[in-house]
Amino acid sequence: MPQPFTIQLPIKHVQLGVRLTQVIIALASGITVIGMIVLAVATFMMSDSKFRADHGIDNASSSFASTPQQSTAQLASQTSSGEMAIVPTVRVVAEKQEITVGEKAQLSWEATDDPSLCIASDDWSGDKQSKGNEDVGPLDKAQNYIFTLTCSTKSGTGFGATSVAVKSAAEATPTTPEVPTTPNTGSGNAAQRPKVTFSVSPTSVKVGAAATLRWSVANNPTGCTAGDSWSGGKAASGSQSTGNFGTAGTRTYSLTCINGAGSETARVSVNVTANAPVVPAPVVSLSISPTAITAGSAATLSWSVANNPSVCTASGAWSGGKAASGSQSVSQAGSGTFTYTLSCSNSGGSGARSVTLTVNPAPIYCGGKPGCYGRSALAAHATPGNCWSWNGDWVINLSSYAPVHKGGASAGSLESSAATCNHDMNAILRGAAGISGYRDKRGNAVFTHKPETYSNSGASALAGYRVGYYDPAKP
Repeated sequence: MPQPFTIQLPIKHVQLGVRLTQVIIALASGITVIGMIVLAVATFMMSDSKFRADHGIDNASSSFASTPQQSTAQLASQTSSGEMAIVPTVRVVAEKQEITVGEKAQLSWEATDDPSLCIASDDWSGDKQSKGNEDVGPLDKAQNYIFTLTCSTKSGTGFGATSVAVKSAAEATPTTPEVPTTPNTGSGNAAQRPKVTFSVSPTSVKVGAAATLRWSVANNPTGCTAGDSWSGGKAASGSQSTGNFGTAGTRTYSLTCINGAGSETARVSVNVTANAPVVPAPVVSLSISPTAITAGSAATLSWSVANNPSVCTASGAWSGGKAASGSQSVSQAGSGTFTYTLSCSNSGGSGARSVTLTVNPAPIYCGGKPGCYGRSALAAHATPGNCWSWNGDWVINLSSYAPVHKGGASAGSLESSAATCNHDMNAILRGAAGISGYRDKRGNAVFTHKPETYSNSGASALAGYRVGYYDPAKP
């Protein structure tokens, strides 16, 4: 039977690739020293002036190297403009150069220079990507199969080819099993009963991966049955994926074949190991309260991070390294929208969360006049002896004003926690309200003070007791 081979050759036209393949194959049949013949053919064709003229290979230079498994030829040619033509180099490889009838040829290939088109020919067919792999078959004849791939760029065409020798079960050279197996068991005539060759590859995988079972049986079995971790009837030769393993453990596969002389069983095992523990990425929780403040006020950021982060970093409107949980008061002098981000990571990945804070401009109280008091300031002076009141926008210290009030016959004071302290005293001064227990020299509980008393002019009797301005809108 002819020896298998592999060849790569850049050429100018697809037709040349097919013809050259056929010439080399024909010459190589029955000859074991492939490299010498391929070299001779390539050298002859490159030296032939008509061949070079027909295919536009002017001023060509060539080099040729050959081994029993692979031959490589490289041709460089110039285009009509004088530029070097881009001719792809195509490499086609068979995983096994020799297989048994009924098995598939496992091919892989790769073409350089980004070809626009790759076409398979001879004993396979169809358009192919510039790089890939494919199982062709099963191949059912004992012969030499040729697999050629021709690839083209805009300026040139190259091809690669390989061959696979397919032998009958009787011709096949016994091979060492791909993986350790337990000894076959059987019954009947040991020489004439089925001879089962059974393997699995790889023998050790991770959860989520798969292995491939391959088998061939000699002595014409009349039937083969799968057992243990697979099932069903099987052909005398073939291959099958185990499927992706979902759990760890050892999986055993058996194949039993029979004929008129007896039966034989072969077993193989796959060790499925667990994947490394998956570390979940951090999950960040981050909140801010309140979400809107006025300039100069503060809000509180609170956060917690699950899945054991190794590092957490603040960014945006805050910064620095942070613990896996905590809280922090934040404020902004100016107004606008501010974003606070917390990013955390560990060996499993990273996670982040952002929140925003709206800062409104600070309000202007008392028209911007200095010495402005609001509700909380007045509430702190709400009892006799510490009594503030207001008349319009003036804040009056009644504890200082009352002792010199000219109501000489008064039975009481203007200081009253129920009527004047932390209250508007304008109605009392204008005679629209009274104070329990307070009388003027005529005994009146309600009376009107003079305008110069209740007015807020510079001449007002209250001017000397004025503390500042009052704005009820101020907290």
